Amino acid sequence: MGRNDTILIFSVLMAIGAGMTFDIVADFGGGLSVAHLMVECFVVALSVVGMIALGLNYFKMARSLRESRSMLVRSSEEVQVWRRESEKYLRNLAEILDRQFDSWGLSDAEREVARLVLNGYSVRVIATKRFVVQKTIRTQLSSIYFKSGLSTQQEFISFFLPLFFVS
Repeated sequence: MGRNDTILIFSVLMAIGAGMTFDIVADFGGGLSVAHLMVECFVVALSVVGMIALGLNYFKMARSLRESRSMLVRSSEEVQVWRRESEKYLRNLAEILDRQFDSWGLSDAEREVARLVLNGYSVRVIATKRFVVQKTIRTQLSSIYFKSGLSTQQEFISFFLPLFFVS
């Protein structure tokens, strides 16, 4: 239930309670039965209880919303800190990869394909990203494997796995 719904229901309950209160006051000296007055008092009491329940629920939800916003801000700040710290490590990782690619003598195109393979992309996706046919990617992969002394994509990825995991 939204804020506007809560306000509407609260207003309706208040109007019912006020109307019934005025009716009780008007009926009190008119000689009506006690049962009639008791029913009207019960309706007023129910409307007051309803208003109190809505008010409490509204303030509880407002507090929960403030706490959630606060947690979101803290989480966003933590994410920013984590990103700044991880960027440093990612730059170091990129330097390590470049040194290894240099030692193997990979071309710029082969380096790009190698990075995409290490990011888990398939031959089809790499070809699409690079706007070439899959055969070109397969040829570049064969060249990468030959220059690195590795035989398969699994061996190539396995060569770099220790860089990604702290032991």
